[in-house]
Amino acid sequence: LAAGPILVFLLEWLAAKRVMKDKFRSRDQGIVITFQAIAAISALFLPCVLILRADAPPLHGFLLIFPTVILWMKLVSYAHCNADLREEAISSKHVTGTEVLAVQDAVMQRYPDNVNVKDFLYFLAAPTLCYQTGFPRSERLRPRWLLRRFAELIFMAGLQLFLVEQYVLPTVHNSIDTLGHMNFVGIAERVLKLSIPCLYVWLCSFYSLFHLWLNIVAELLQFGDREFYKDWWNASTLDDYWRLWNTPVHKWLLRHIYYPCLRVGLSKNAAILMAFFFSAIFHELIIGVPLKVFRLWAFFGILLQVPLIAISKALVKFLQTEQLGNIFFWLTFCIFGQPICVLLYYHDYLLTHTHCP
Repeated sequence: LAAGPILVFLLEWLAAKRVMKDKFRSRDQGIVITFQAIAAISALFLPCVLILRADAPPLHGFLLIFPTVILWMKLVSYAHCNADLREEAISSKHVTGTEVLAVQDAVMQRYPDNVNVKDFLYFLAAPTLCYQTGFPRSERLRPRWLLRRFAELIFMAGLQLFLVEQYVLPTVHNSIDTLGHMNFVGIAERVLKLSIPCLYVWLCSFYSLFHLWLNIVAELLQFGDREFYKDWWNASTLDDYWRLWNTPVHKWLLRHIYYPCLRVGLSKNAAILMAFFFSAIFHELIIGVPLKVFRLWAFFGILLQVPLIAISKALVKFLQTEQLGNIFFWLTFCIFGQPICVLLYYHDYLLTHTHCP
């Protein structure tokens, strides 16, 4: 994991030095971006190969692939943002490393003064996926607040383990014969029986990650921007949900997929499709690599969100009420979508690894 970040930073540092000495030319931009892309891709796929070759258990594989994907997204953002800053610096022929700008309680450094080890390491540790030359900072550390959040995190971890062991695993294990014989009535019954515990586990996971863990990291680093999610539970369409529930990933997709697609001439619908396509790839990577099951259920499940977004929007517009749109969101995504994915992956995992009929 360390090789990719080191190479990306070294390439950026060398490019910044050449810019400072006015030796960097436009043709060099492509060389830097190419080598940074190779380093970032290596940082993503080498852990995947390690998981598959080492025959790691699913939990161990997930604990490696999840931070690997986060690291890759951070490296892409770091390289992309600095490439834009470098291009602007070259075109303007005005490079000063001493001037800083105070914007929204953040000290924004000028390129290339921002290219330093301290700034890079802080970004890698910060609870954000989008790089910028300065971040809002909180004034002080709150030890008592941190202790309460840690206690909540431990409790939520135990609660999730209890729900999985007592309700989710027995239900999915008893569904194997039903899925194998394609008993659709039985499958529907299992999906409904699994929907409530799956929903509770997902809500606990969301609370643990976005409300507890990210805030704990932000507090330790005195990171001022704490908007990790918005009121997604009130979403009237699936479009609202995907914009509200995971703010760091949503901002990353806007900045590094959606807007670049618009700049090269793609339509808004095509740019949205590209964003969901990248999201689908990484959902499948996070689930498929640890399980060593590549059936593309997660991939097509994410791509299916595009037509479902259009349906939910049309439903709200036709009925002229957002309440039914909210019901549609909870039914399609939380009540039916998640249990179906759990059943499919559990069935395929057992079929692949134990040759269960």
